[in-house]
Amino acid sequence: MRKFLLIIFISLMWNTVAVAKCIKGNCVNGVGTFEMKGVYTYTGQFKNGKTDGRGEVVHSNGNRYVGEVKEDKYNGQGIFYWADGSKHEGLYKDDKANGQGTMYYLNGDKYVGEYKDGVAEGQGTFYFESGAIVVAKFKNNKAEGQGTVTYPNGNKYIGEFKNSEFNGQGTLHYADGSKYIGEFKNSEFNGQGTLYYANGDYCTGKFNNDKCLGKTVKVDPAKRNKIAEAKLACEDLGFKPGTEKFAECSLKILSIDSQNEISKNSSQSTVSNNS
Repeated sequence: MRKFLLIIFISLMWNTVAVAKCIKGNCVNGVGTFEMKGVYTYTGQFKNGKTDGRGEVVHSNGNRYVGEVKEDKYNGQGIFYWADGSKHEGLYKDDKANGQGTMYYLNGDKYVGEYKDGVAEGQGTFYFESGAIVVAKFKNNKAEGQGTVTYPNGNKYIGEFKNSEFNGQGTLHYADGSKYIGEFKNSEFNGQGTLYYANGDYCTGKFNNDKCLGKTVKVDPAKRNKIAEAKLACEDLGFKPGTEKFAECSLKILSIDSQNEISKNSSQSTVSNNS
């Protein structure tokens, strides 16, 4: 599965307009507890009648914020806990996540990266509970531009994103050694590209929804054996199948074999001509 969906929604505003009262301590210049009945309770530091310093805001719906506050808003380092068990830890400005932060989801997923006005914006990494890892630029909570996805089964995508899907030019490496290089649309092979199979065959041309409409080129058995031998040699050298280093190793060995073959044929031709 190549598609993924990233949802990061942070709504942190706490209303200070309705009638409320100080129920404990000093809510002007000191430490106290301020309550807006049925909405939230704030316990922490005050300055000139406004929250200033460190404190805790407990919302009536079970959500909770612990961290720095200023001018009756979340400002500075803090942690926001949702009632469902998920949480966001990072920098806040005017009640919204701004700057570096980490979002922990209830299902085990995690986002680490930049935020702007409460949404993922900038460079970030999304860790799926399944083991997949997305490293990309994010815009309005979605992967946009260049990035990578590494899957736990050894597959890896390197290329362009739009709306958190593979869109544009990219390369998808499979753990078995096959790979696709070309255009993507909505996380499927669409447009011009080449699909290289693990046995050495390849299909090149136009693709539509993962199907190759172009020409499939069959590699002769002798070359297939050389490809298999090259892969085994690279595994013996310690390279992991499905990685870029493994592919580079295989290509290098095949290139050397090809040069040796050309040299051998050239030598045989010279001997034949001299005879």
